[in-house]
Amino acid sequence: MQIIKYQKSDEDYYRAGLNLREEVLRKPLGKSLYQEDLTLEKDNDCYGILLEEQLVATLSCFDASANVAHVTAFAVAPFYQGQGLGKALVSFLKEELQAQGYTEIKVNARETAKRFYETCGFVAIGEPFKNQTLGIYDCVMHYQLKESIND
Repeated sequence: MQIIKYQKSDEDYYRAGLNLREEVLRKPLGKSLYQEDLTLEKDNDCYGILLEEQLVATLSCFDASANVAHVTAFAVAPFYQGQGLGKALVSFLKEELQAQGYTEIKVNARETAKRFYETCGFVAIGEPFKNQTLGIYDCVMHYQLKESIND
Protein backbone atom coordinates (compact mmCIF):
# COMPACT_ATOMS: atom_id res chain seq x y z
CA MET A 1 0.00 0.00 0.00
CA GLN A 2 1.31 3.42 -0.97
CA ILE A 3 -0.30 6.72 0.04
CA ILE A 4 0.26 9.53 -2.43
CA LYS A 5 -0.49 13.23 -2.69
CA TYR A 6 -1.50 14.52 -6.11
CA GLN A 7 -3.14 17.48 -7.81
CA LYS A 8 -5.21 18.11 -10.90
CA SER A 9 -1.99 18.57 -12.89
CA ASP A 10 -1.10 14.91 -12.18
CA GLU A 11 -3.46 13.89 -14.97
CA ASP A 12 -3.36 10.09 -14.65
CA TYR A 13 -4.01 10.08 -10.91
CA TYR A 14 -6.57 12.87 -11.17
CA ARG A 15 -8.48 11.05 -13.93
CA ALA A 16 -8.38 7.81 -11.91
CA GLY A 17 -9.69 9.73 -8.89
CA LEU A 18 -12.54 11.20 -10.93
CA ASN A 19 -13.48 7.76 -12.24
CA LEU A 20 -13.46 6.31 -8.73
CA ARG A 21 -15.60 9.18 -7.40
CA GLU A 22 -18.01 8.75 -10.30
CA GLU A 23 -18.41 5.03 -9.56
CA VAL A 24 -18.73 5.34 -5.77
CA LEU A 25 -20.26 8.76 -5.14
CA ARG A 26 -22.40 9.65 -8.16
CA LYS A 27 -23.63 6.60 -10.12
CA PRO A 28 -25.49 5.12 -7.11
CA LEU A 29 -27.46 8.39 -6.95
CA GLY A 30 -28.17 8.49 -10.69
CA LYS A 31 -25.89 11.53 -11.05
CA SER A 32 -22.71 12.25 -12.97
CA LEU A 33 -19.66 14.01 -11.63
CA TYR A 34 -18.87 15.13 -15.16
CA GLN A 35 -21.93 17.40 -15.20
CA GLU A 36 -20.58 19.39 -12.26
CA ASP A 37 -18.22 22.38 -12.21
CA LEU A 38 -14.91 20.66 -11.56
CA THR A 39 -12.96 23.92 -11.86
CA LEU A 40 -13.88 24.51 -8.20
CA GLU A 41 -11.33 21.87 -7.21
CA LYS A 42 -8.47 23.01 -9.43
CA ASP A 43 -6.29 24.02 -6.45
CA ASN A 44 -7.26 21.17 -4.12
CA ASP A 45 -4.72 18.75 -2.76
CA CYS A 46 -5.75 15.16 -3.39
CA TYR A 47 -4.59 12.10 -1.52
CA GLY A 48 -4.93 8.52 -2.58
CA ILE A 49 -4.03 4.95 -1.87
CA LEU A 50 -2.32 2.88 -4.54
CA LEU A 51 -2.42 -0.89 -4.53
CA GLU A 52 -0.41 -2.47 -7.32
CA GLU A 53 -0.29 0.92 -9.10
CA GLN A 54 -4.10 1.22 -9.04
CA LEU A 55 -5.82 4.10 -7.22
CA VAL A 56 -8.30 2.41 -4.87
CA ALA A 57 -9.08 5.30 -2.50
CA THR A 58 -9.09 9.07 -2.91
CA LEU A 59 -10.05 12.26 -1.14
CA SER A 60 -9.65 15.94 -1.78
CA CYS A 61 -8.84 18.77 0.60
CA PHE A 62 -8.98 22.57 0.44
CA ASP A 63 -8.55 25.56 2.76
CA ALA A 64 -11.85 26.41 4.47
CA SER A 65 -10.06 29.19 6.37
CA ALA A 66 -6.54 29.97 7.57
CA ASN A 67 -6.24 26.99 9.93
CA VAL A 68 -9.15 24.82 8.82
CA ALA A 69 -8.98 22.22 6.05
CA HIS A 70 -12.14 20.86 4.43
CA VAL A 71 -12.22 17.27 3.17
CA THR A 72 -14.39 16.38 0.21
CA ALA A 73 -14.72 13.80 -2.56
CA PHE A 74 -13.76 10.82 -0.38
CA ALA A 75 -14.22 7.49 -2.13
CA VAL A 76 -12.94 3.96 -1.63
CA ALA A 77 -13.42 1.35 -4.37
CA PRO A 78 -16.28 -0.98 -3.35
CA PHE A 79 -14.08 -4.09 -3.31
CA TYR A 80 -11.74 -2.44 -0.77
CA GLN A 81 -14.35 -0.90 1.54
CA GLY A 82 -14.32 -2.16 5.11
CA GLN A 83 -10.64 -3.15 4.96
CA GLY A 84 -9.20 -0.14 6.80
CA LEU A 85 -7.96 1.78 3.76
CA GLY A 86 -10.24 4.75 4.41
CA LYS A 87 -9.08 4.97 8.02
CA ALA A 88 -5.45 4.72 6.90
CA LEU A 89 -5.98 7.59 4.46
CA VAL A 90 -7.68 9.76 7.10
CA SER A 91 -4.88 9.01 9.59
CA PHE A 92 -2.26 10.01 7.01
CA LEU A 93 -4.22 13.19 6.21
CA LYS A 94 -4.44 14.18 9.89
CA GLU A 95 -0.66 13.96 10.24
CA GLU A 96 -0.07 15.78 6.96
CA LEU A 97 -2.44 18.64 7.81
CA GLN A 98 -1.12 19.02 11.34
CA ALA A 99 2.42 19.27 9.95
CA GLN A 100 1.16 22.03 7.63
CA GLY A 101 -0.18 24.02 10.62
CA TYR A 102 -3.89 23.25 10.38
CA THR A 103 -5.79 23.02 13.67
CA GLU A 104 -9.10 21.61 12.45
CA ILE A 105 -10.53 19.42 9.69
CA LYS A 106 -14.13 19.75 8.54
CA VAL A 107 -16.19 17.54 6.27
CA ASN A 108 -19.76 17.52 5.00
CA ALA A 109 -20.35 13.83 5.57
CA ARG A 110 -23.16 11.92 3.95
CA GLU A 111 -25.47 10.45 6.57
CA THR A 112 -24.37 7.03 5.31
CA ALA A 113 -20.72 7.92 6.10
CA LYS A 114 -21.31 9.59 9.46
CA ARG A 115 -20.44 6.47 11.48
CA PHE A 116 -17.16 6.05 9.55
CA TYR A 117 -16.10 9.60 10.41
CA GLU A 118 -17.07 9.09 14.05
CA THR A 119 -14.76 6.07 14.22
CA CYS A 120 -12.01 8.38 12.89
CA GLY A 121 -12.63 10.84 15.75
CA PHE A 122 -14.83 13.37 13.96
CA VAL A 123 -17.75 14.96 15.83
CA ALA A 124 -21.01 16.14 14.26
CA ILE A 125 -21.87 19.83 14.44
CA GLY A 126 -25.56 20.69 14.28
CA GLU A 127 -28.32 18.90 12.41
CA PRO A 128 -28.15 17.19 9.01
CA PHE A 129 -28.96 19.38 6.01
CA LYS A 130 -30.05 18.62 2.48
CA ASN A 131 -27.29 18.67 -0.12
CA GLN A 132 -29.14 20.40 -2.95
CA THR A 133 -26.77 19.15 -5.65
CA LEU A 134 -27.11 15.48 -4.76
CA GLY A 135 -30.52 15.40 -3.08
CA ILE A 136 -29.18 13.60 0.01
CA TYR A 137 -28.58 14.60 3.61
CA ASP A 138 -25.15 15.64 4.84
CA CYS A 139 -23.87 16.41 8.30
CA VAL A 140 -21.09 18.89 9.09
CA MET A 141 -18.42 17.15 11.13
CA HIS A 142 -15.08 18.30 12.49
CA TYR A 143 -11.88 16.92 13.92
CA GLN A 144 -9.70 19.00 16.21
CA LEU A 145 -6.03 18.43 15.45
CA LYS A 146 -3.63 18.38 18.38
CA GLU A 147 -1.70 21.55 19.00
CA SER A 148 1.90 21.39 17.91
CA ILE A 149 4.38 20.94 20.77
CA ASN A 150 6.31 23.85 19.26
CA ASP A 151 3.42 26.31 19.72
